[in-house]
Amino acid sequence: MGACCEGRDVSSQEARNEVVHIGNTGRGASFNLKVADKSKVPDAPPREEEVIASSEKKLEFSKLNSKDIINAFTAEGMEGVLSRPQLKRAFLSLGLPENDLTSPDAPFYQILAKIKNEKKLYDIRKVALLGLLLGKGSNIDKARLLFKQYDSGSLGSLDTGKVELMVNEIIDLSVNIIPDIAIGEGAGYLTREEEDAYEDRLRARQQNTFNEVKRILISEGQLSESDFIVKMSDSKLPLYKLLSSVGTRALIRSLSNTN
Repeated sequence: MGACCEGRDVSSQEARNEVVHIGNTGRGASFNLKVADKSKVPDAPPREEEVIASSEKKLEFSKLNSKDIINAFTAEGMEGVLSRPQLKRAFLSLGLPENDLTSPDAPFYQILAKIKNEKKLYDIRKVALLGLLLGKGSNIDKARLLFKQYDSGSLGSLDTGKVELMVNEIIDLSVNIIPDIAIGEGAGYLTREEEDAYEDRLRARQQNTFNEVKRILISEGQLSESDFIVKMSDSKLPLYKLLSSVGTRALIRSLSNTN
C-alpha cells in the first residue's frame, strides 16, 4: 500500500484543523481532505488501539505476505467461496497452524466464525481481504491486490457500487470483527466493555469516513486500476491507511466529524 508507497502519518501532524491539499491526480481533479483537530478528539484512545494492534501482530496470519495469502485461498476456492476442507488446505499450504481452524479459543478461529455464511462457507473475497488488512506488503502491491478483488469481471475499472462495497467491507472487518481478538483477561487485553466502547466511538465516525473516501476515490463514474493505485499509495493522500486494519481505524479517528 518508494517514497510514495510508504505514505505519511497524518495523525502525527501538528494538533490543528488541517486541510491536506492534493494536486492533480491524473483525472483532472484535486481534493481537500479535512483532518480532525487532534487536541479536540478525546475519543482516539491510544491504549485500546495499542492492545488491538499488539493482538494482530501475534497472529501467524500477520507474518505472511498478503499476496501469498490471497493466492493460496484463491487457488482453493470455487465460485467465490471456500469450504472448510478447502480452507484447511490453504492454511496448511501457507504453514498456518491448524489450531486456528479448530480451537474456539484461537483468535483467528473467532474471526473466521464471524465471516462464515449460513451454509458454513467462507467468502473468498472476505478471507482475501483479511489477508490484505493483516498481512505484509507494499502499499502499491496491496492496492493492486485490493483492486483485483473487486474487479470481478476483469474490466480494469470499478464503478461506484464496487467502490462502496469495498470501503464498507474494509471498515466492517477493521472495526466490527478484527478488534474482537483483543478481548480477554489481564493487562494485555481489553474487557468486552472496553472493546465495545471503542468500537462504538469508531462507528460514530465511520459514515463520515465512508463518504470522504468515496468522494476522493471515485470523483467520476468509473475508477481505473491505474488511478486507484495512485490514489491508494500517494503519500500525500492518507487513503493508503485503508490497506491495513490498524491504518483503517487510524483514518477513521483522524478524519473530521464534519464534511
